[in-house]
Amino acid sequence: MRGFGGFEIEFDSPLVKITTFVKNLKSMKIFILSFIVAFCQMVFGQSDETDSLINLLPNATEAEKVKICNELTKALTYSDPERAIYYGKQADSIANILGLKEGRTEALNNLGTAFSEFGNNQKAIELHLQALQIAEELNDREILAFIHNNLGADYYIIGDFSNSINHFLISLSIKEEKKPDGETVGTPKSIASTMNNEQCGFDL
Repeated sequence: MRGFGGFEIEFDSPLVKITTFVKNLKSMKIFILSFIVAFCQMVFGQSDETDSLINLLPNATEAEKVKICNELTKALTYSDPERAIYYGKQADSIANILGLKEGRTEALNNLGTAFSEFGNNQKAIELHLQALQIAEELNDREILAFIHNNLGADYYIIGDFSNSINHFLISLSIKEEKKPDGETVGTPKSIASTMNNEQCGFDL
């Protein structure tokens, strides 16, 4: 520290700078290692889950295969959407042959989400609309809420905010009807976000 004109000016010595750099580097290494460990735990944990499900397929009945393939689709959608689509198609095909409308609704809904993650948003909308039609026939209120919410997200991604808001509002209405305690996590924020974008001058 040196005095100059009545002011004290502090100069960091090269040793202080090096020490500070090393401390920061250690902190960064700890952060990176923690992230890698957490990521590996997530990936390998998911891998164990999918491997367990895949191992069940050879001895499963056709109806059980629908459930297993649906679970595989959900498990793989965000990490490996291409494989998720493969199992989703298997679930849809078997459920269609067996006439399992509930299983097919879930398969189509899962497939729509997987195609969205894969980047094919028009296909996602097509599949979610198919799932919606069957869910309406079944009058399954809970799955209807999920599908409308997914369609809200689909239309939001392609910039069709009018349809997006419509589906989010229907989803919210059904969720309030299904859950008197007001469990509507996700939907209200989605509506608010969509309405904000609409008001910012996006084309509908």
